[in-house]
Order: sequence, then C-alpha cells, then structure tokens
Amino acid sequence: MAKTEHYYEQFIPECYYHVYNRSVDKKPLFVSDANYRFFLKQYDTYLSPLVETYSYALMGNHFHLGIKIRSAQALDAFRSSHYPDNPRYEDVHALIAHHFQRFFQSYSMAFNKQQQRVGTLMQTPFKRCLVEAENMPWLMIYHHLNPVKHRFTTDFTAYPWTSYRSYLSDSISKLPRLTVMDLFGGRELFIKRHLDTKEDLLTGSWMIDD
Repeated sequence: MAKTEHYYEQFIPECYYHVYNRSVDKKPLFVSDANYRFFLKQYDTYLSPLVETYSYALMGNHFHLGIKIRSAQALDAFRSSHYPDNPRYEDVHALIAHHFQRFFQSYSMAFNKQQQRVGTLMQTPFKRCLVEAENMPWLMIYHHLNPVKHRFTTDFTAYPWTSYRSYLSDSISKLPRLTVMDLFGGRELFIKRHLDTKEDLLTGSWMIDD
C-alpha cells in the first residue's frame, strides 16, 4: 500500500520523482505489444515537454516512471505557448498534474474502446514521491529489475518494456544517456551495478512500495 503522502506530493521545477500507478482492479493495463507502444507514445506526447524521463518500467497491470521536472524557464515557455490566458496553470504542480491526467485519460479511452470495457482504468489520484538526486541510480535499477521482481522474466536485460535496453542501444532516444552514464560512472559501471545489486534490490528493506 502506498504511503498517503505519495498521493499528494507537489511537483517542483528541477526536482526528481518516482511516479507510479496501477489498474483499478489489478487486471491488465496492457494486453499486447501495441498497448505498451501506445502508452509510451502518448506519454511522450503529453509529458516530454514538461519532464525529462530517466527510467520507466511497464509491468502488465502497473507502471513506474523516474522523472525530473524541467526548469522553471522551460515550463514558463511551455505555459505561455499553450495556456497564455489560463492562470490556473501558472502553478507548476497544477500544470504537470493536468498533463499526467490528460495522458492517463488518452490511454484509458483508447484501451477501453479496444477492450470493450467501460469505467475508470487507473487508480486515482496517481502516486508520486520526491527522490533525492543521489538516489536516482537506485531508483533506475529498481525500475529495470521490476520484471524479475514480478516474475515476468528471469533476465531483466531481455525484457522489452523498461528503459534499460534503450540506454545500451545506439538508436535515437530522448533518454538522458550521457547524464545517466555520468551518474553511474560510465557504461560498464551502469551494467555492473545493475547486476551486482540485483539481490539486494529485490530483498532489501529499502525497496520501494508499489
């Protein structure tokens, strides 16, 4: 069960957060590869102008995101171009929370139509907690190992719906590869820390509640 404060954390420019949520009834949030791809596409559309994504894990009936809110200047520029006459979104938290809700609504409407279901798909309000910058590598490792934790696979490196493989790929990506590799001390240490801390991550008392 998530801590109460995880429902009410305020978004602040240039701060890091763990955002996570699940389906209302613990039934599938994704039933096909196309669902996973659409989720990431809509997330990019609605959130990438406002947040920098450090990690993600999409896990059947729930998801995890590791994000950094963009600078106040970047948010002001976005707000001026998209909501010039709406004072409500002068508040950073209101702006970002609104876009998360638009993203969730967009995905839920498409999923409900595809699956011929009605009603709320995801729990509300969505959960988020502030993360210290020095803890972001641990959060990323936790996200990347989530498929093993939930027994989707025994090899997290082969699971397609986390950001792990994208960091090691040469393909174009919006992930902050250079910044993250610096956080880990380089590509080799990025890989090594994932492998070396796997057991501690899955059994340690510090493990994040989801």
